[in-house]
Amino acid sequence: MQRGCEFFFPIVIVGFNERNGPRFDPVTRGDFEHNFLEPLYASINDPVIFVHFEPHRLSVFFMVLAIGALFDPHPNARITAEQHHAFACATFSLESIVGGATCASIQALLMMEHFLFSTDRSGNERRWLLNGLCTKVIHMVNQSRLYPAMRSDRPVVLS
Repeated sequence: MQRGCEFFFPIVIVGFNERNGPRFDPVTRGDFEHNFLEPLYASINDPVIFVHFEPHRLSVFFMVLAIGALFDPHPNARITAEQHHAFACATFSLESIVGGATCASIQALLMMEHFLFSTDRSGNERRWLLNGLCTKVIHMVNQSRLYPAMRSDRPVVLS
């Protein structure tokens, strides 16, 4: 991982992994660093081309920031977490899950559901919808792995 990532994200990533890791681990720390941070922060002089970066992977990135910010003691951390959640929802909607579902799609949906569970216990309908959608996406990704003719151009497994 590049030096820029080491000083910018340690509190958020450590907060996400320590507080959520034992019971909720859709993205391991190594997977997050290798498949999400390194492509985004490959080099300071090398611009990242977001055209080739999947929106669902970017959504996972924002969800890690949102869930990690929930455990920050700063008074404005809750607002920051809500903003990152909104960014994650917006980037997730940039690509259809019908033709472009990957493991990152599943990870993002699981993390969105977990964020809603952590922030709003009264919004059961939204969490149930996300769980149902996530289950459907899991079946779609599994179908694309079983039947290669349905497979998209992008990789299904991020590890």
